[in-house]
Amino acid sequence: LVDSEGPAARVCAEEITRIGWPMTADDSMRLFVGCDLPAMLPIIETHLGRKVPPGWVDVLRARMIQALSQEVEPMPGASDTLRAVAALGLPYRVASNSSHAEMAAKFARTGLAPLVVQEIFRILRSINENEHVSMLIVEQNAALALELADHVYLLETGRVVTSGPSAMVQNDETLRRAYL
Repeated sequence: LVDSEGPAARVCAEEITRIGWPMTADDSMRLFVGCDLPAMLPIIETHLGRKVPPGWVDVLRARMIQALSQEVEPMPGASDTLRAVAALGLPYRVASNSSHAEMAAKFARTGLAPLVVQEIFRILRSINENEHVSMLIVEQNAALALELADHVYLLETGRVVTSGPSAMVQNDETLRRAYL
């Protein structure tokens, strides 16, 4: 859905070079494309002949998320395809070896986040209706959460502002103006 290999390879190369293994983005792409960090670490440590420095993995992850949130672009046609599939009501899944934080950065940057959130809520609704499973959902999109919820606890800065059946919260004019 997104072209993240270039920024990911560049960041990996820079951080691996910083700890003592000179590497270009092309080297990183050739060695690590498609690998997740747990698969990369043994290769890096074997080449270095030692463990990576303490905190290095956290620095790499943080730099990766920053680069992904600023540089990735959607693959041509990806947004249109997902929208068309969603409009047909067809279920879809997104698979990646990226972390949740990396995927969130990619989807936010490329505008795909709303489509992914809508699909997640469709799945949650199906589980709730078909399996009769109760669930706790924490969501900033109040309108979307209210569509799914039977009972709502509306929090503001960690404090319960109101609670009650979803219909009651949806029909409260003061709450509608403030949150919807």
